[in-house]
Amino acid sequence: MSKTRIILADDHDVVRKGLTFLLGRIKHTEVVGEATDGHQAVELAEKLAPALVIMDIAMPLLNGIDAAVQILKRRPETDVILLSMHADEDYVIRGLNAGVKGYILKESVERDLPLALEAVSKNRHFFSSAISEVLLADYMRQLKHKNVHDSYDLLTDREKEVLQLLA
Repeated sequence: MSKTRIILADDHDVVRKGLTFLLGRIKHTEVVGEATDGHQAVELAEKLAPALVIMDIAMPLLNGIDAAVQILKRRPETDVILLSMHADEDYVIRGLNAGVKGYILKESVERDLPLALEAVSKNRHFFSSAISEVLLADYMRQLKHKNVHDSYDLLTDREKEVLQLLA
């Protein structure tokens, strides 16, 4: 089986070294490049053609989400997993809209990284459990809003008129 070629992108050397160590314990993975900012990650992805880019969101010059957009536009066959310290709904939604395959919290990277690699290798998405909770809460909020809107649409014109008069 061939190795999964990976680029790591994080502006902190200690994080990249830690990820390299963790990936070294996972069979069939190979770190082929490291970037310290988003622009460098985009350039390396074009040059080295990795299967996967594991990238921090908060990086100088170009953040990880915007870098992911550029990488996926230029190399749609490359998957991206975002890393973050934050389980922030806005970051998660922006990452999903960018087309990333995963979102891992740094606090759970040791446990989640092998699971994420397995999921992505099977063309599935992976999110740390706290991120899954954020996504579920967002979905439930949308569903609740949709149900209220759908219920209004079920009313007859006369019922809507009466409702407006009551309001």
